[in-house]
Amino acid sequence: MSRRLAILANRYGLILGLWSALSLMGGLGAIAAPAQAGFQFNKEGDFTEPPSPDDKPGATRPNPCRPGELGMTPIALSSGNSENPGDYWGYTEQAQPTLWVYIPHAGRDIAQFKVSLRNEANEIVYEAPLSLPETAGILAVPLTDAPALQPGQWYRWYVFARVYCSDDIGERPYLDRAQGRVQRRSPDPAMTTDDWIYDRLQNAATDSATWRALLQTLGQAEIADRPRLDCCQPQP
Repeated sequence: MSRRLAILANRYGLILGLWSALSLMGGLGAIAAPAQAGFQFNKEGDFTEPPSPDDKPGATRPNPCRPGELGMTPIALSSGNSENPGDYWGYTEQAQPTLWVYIPHAGRDIAQFKVSLRNEANEIVYEAPLSLPETAGILAVPLTDAPALQPGQWYRWYVFARVYCSDDIGERPYLDRAQGRVQRRSPDPAMTTDDWIYDRLQNAATDSATWRALLQTLGQAEIADRPRLDCCQPQP
């Protein structure tokens, strides 16, 4: 039995044991068995204009379990790299592109894991749970089942994870997330092709040297050598 299954079994074993004891007491026979409470993800902020080029580029979230270490991180262009900056952003020619995310958590520590795509009005246009990674690493999250991106419109995407930081059966999971922006756009001769970062990442993923050089160019050398994981497909 995996560590996560053992923790869950221990938790629900304690709850069911208490319910059984109460059911044997007079007048409590009608008590119903406890139902599992699912974790709810709240909408994470409004869709707003990206920060100005003067803001610190590439801001990332800290690791909720290991302060001082990198948390979940989107792989894309960061603010200050273009006249159209965002925290993490890029163009794609694809109607259903692939997103790239570094996740420092192994599947056994994740309680809930999903991808969410939202339009400029912060309306959810696609959302799906993700299969869990065996180990920490870089994930490719294909949007093959999402509605086609409308050309010229910005979308904000999120990958959310609820993670356990210890084996304490009373611990509540912490929220970690990566987020970025994507716009479907045909190449423009007047613009640098470097901005079509989602397509460049997809092409570079087949060659380790090209991949490493691209991430170094993006200022993400810290994760350039992290393993790329073949996992985490959106689930129906």
